[in-house]
Amino acid sequence: MTPDAMQLEEFRALTAAIRARTTVRVLVVVVAWVGWAALALTIMLVVPAPLLLLVPLVLLLAGFEANLKIIRTTDLMAAYLRVTFEEGRGVATWETVSASLERRGRATRDDPLFFWAFMAFMAASYLCVVLATGETAEATARNRQDAIDLALVTSVHLAVAARFAMARRWLRAVREADRARFNES
Repeated sequence: MTPDAMQLEEFRALTAAIRARTTVRVLVVVVAWVGWAALALTIMLVVPAPLLLLVPLVLLLAGFEANLKIIRTTDLMAAYLRVTFEEGRGVATWETVSASLERRGRATRDDPLFFWAFMAFMAASYLCVVLATGETAEATARNRQDAIDLALVTSVHLAVAARFAMARRWLRAVREADRARFNES
């Protein structure tokens, strides 16, 4: 196999991997959301316990983390393609043009992490907790255990929201760093 044929095969394999991961990523996100909804609804209907409602939140966080990992590996492949096959040959195809538009703020502001959707699901998760806490509390006042449970669950939800926000910021920052690293190699 000639070096050009090997590079063409590498290019084809990487673009196929990007395409496949993009499809898998969307499926992972949808499964996480549907799983969260089914689990939260089941808990709310069967045993509306605030602490038990952390289980669907863990499922939601796992879906977010899987999505982040897939995006990260896809971004690395795209940066490698851009530097090796486009910039290295003086050709500006999709990867280079989209990266250039993104840097100049002209690209559409897509949200590969589905950040706002995950935040909405997390807020809905917290609403379930508040509703479940109201059902388990006495009518006159919440007892001490309900207050402790609510404080714990609130802090976990705030930590998850912070994780979503930090991941979003981090992903934006590493994209340019990747390009610089590939250019150095």
